[in-house]
Amino acid sequence: MSRMRLPPLVFPVLTALMIILLAPVVRAQDVCHDQVWGATEYCGHDAYAVTGETDMTHDCVVDFVDVALFYASWGASGPGLSGDFNGDGVVDLADVTFLAPSVGIPVSPCTPWPNIPDDCVGVLSLSLDQTAIVSRGRANPFTTVTVYVIADEWIDAAVLEFGLLTSSNLALNSSSSPAGWTEGMTQSSGNSHYTSWFGAPATGRTVVAAITFLVTDSSPAWVELVDYNASATMLNRWVPSTYDRKSEFRVRRHVAVNGPETASTTACPAVNAAPTVAIADPPGNIQVPYGTTSYVVSGTAADTDDGIAFVELRVNNGAWQTPSGTTSWSQSIPLVLGENWVQVRCADTVGAHSSTAVVSIVRQDQSDLEVTQWAAPDTVLAGCAVASVSATVTNSSATGDAPVSRLGFYLSSDAVIDASDHLIDTAAVPALAVGTSTTITVPLVLRDDGPRGAIFIGAFIDDVGTVDESNETNNTASRPLEFPVPAITDIADVGNDLGR
Repeated sequence: MSRMRLPPLVFPVLTALMIILLAPVVRAQDVCHDQVWGATEYCGHDAYAVTGETDMTHDCVVDFVDVALFYASWGASGPGLSGDFNGDGVVDLADVTFLAPSVGIPVSPCTPWPNIPDDCVGVLSLSLDQTAIVSRGRANPFTTVTVYVIADEWIDAAVLEFGLLTSSNLALNSSSSPAGWTEGMTQSSGNSHYTSWFGAPATGRTVVAAITFLVTDSSPAWVELVDYNASATMLNRWVPSTYDRKSEFRVRRHVAVNGPETASTTACPAVNAAPTVAIADPPGNIQVPYGTTSYVVSGTAADTDDGIAFVELRVNNGAWQTPSGTTSWSQSIPLVLGENWVQVRCADTVGAHSSTAVVSIVRQDQSDLEVTQWAAPDTVLAGCAVASVSATVTNSSATGDAPVSRLGFYLSSDAVIDASDHLIDTAAVPALAVGTSTTITVPLVLRDDGPRGAIFIGAFIDDVGTVDESNETNNTASRPLEFPVPAITDIADVGNDLGR
């Protein structure tokens, strides 16, 4: 079947009602009007720029929900409007010429990403009486019969779409709405008729439409509610005024005229269960040290009624990647400094998508360890001596925590302490968060195997260089120390010292 354009006069009639009834709804994600239709972007303008179709909900078809969202922004002006297809800064009749030809048309290229879920709620009946459900009746040839479209068990409904299939001896004559709703769009092909209606939000039993047919002979006639056979995208369904759900009817009732046909009832088709995806590692939002430049993210995906077709992952709104595996998947990702937002989604084999799982991995900046206070004696006795020293170590970084580190104590012939000086002892320093300190107090045993005389005693934090720091020049502190060389009192002592 070739594409059918909607009658252009339908839209001006609808416009006034929709301006009054529908509040603006913003569905835009990413950047609307950048001529790039993002993988999860709700932007009709960008969809049209990429595909030539006006898909405002990114479900890969232009249907009555797209039309409802279009009229929800009717008359709005400004930048980035989803329904501003021609890009002139206002949603008006000029944009209708872009929307109308797309209705009912599958969108390609497109990967569906429906954030508007489907379910089965409500009862839609065809009846030969508007006060009670009458499913069978009689009519003389060349007279008219009115079929009422009655919806019930729905809540806050603002839009209704349905398809009718009639026997060949019924000719469509006219339509109206006892509930005061407005017919928005109609398309017909032979005995198949598609129509949509908009109105003030309705709850409970509502006689939405009265459709009159001309009976052309005395043969049995019938009218059924069916998915419109000219396009599989046009269904019997409704949308609430919040536009956040598309509901097919749980029950559909049909009518018969002038014959033995039994009016039938059909149930809502089974609703496909959406797949699920979960991130197992990391198990939640985490922080990792500066030196961690990559991370293996892993998890699972499942579907109760179909298989998993694919899993996708992206970092910080970058390009979607396909990790290794489906029901059990993993992906190594590079980490930038600061926040790394990881999003994961999946789809089943019939095209249903999961919600998006999100986790944050914060790669911390470099720490900055320094010895901010250093206390040691000015002198010690000759020979083996004990010096009590105290060092306060501070992480002076404003953005990076410090892991566990080592504090070295050294003797040096000069005030500049480095790893080539004489190591006396070490102490463990706990991990330090940004701006925190710890004080280490230890007794140091000074033996005769190091430098003596007028020397320096110092502390050196991270003397083995295991911590990534933004400043490596402030890790030491020293002070002068008198450590006398033992005096030689007589020749005998020298002999003893020489082992003679």
